[in-house]
Amino acid sequence: MKDVQAILREIVNDLEKTAAGLTVLSADVLKLSPKTGYEMRDLMNIAYENNRQVYDGLRIKIENLT
Repeated sequence: MKDVQAILREIVNDLEKTAAGLTVLSADVLKLSPKTGYEMRDLMNIAYENNRQVYDGLRIKIENLT
């Protein structure tokens, strides 16, 4: 159970930092360079793929708990 708690804490900590960073960056980016909905979607897809390795590592840890 300690392993599960550690993984969940890691996820929550990462989400908290990510949300804070995205809030700040979104406000600044929109001031400098307003984007269309399509442009934002494309940028989000790129970011998703770039971050996938980190989250895939967490998924492996979760799967190894069973």
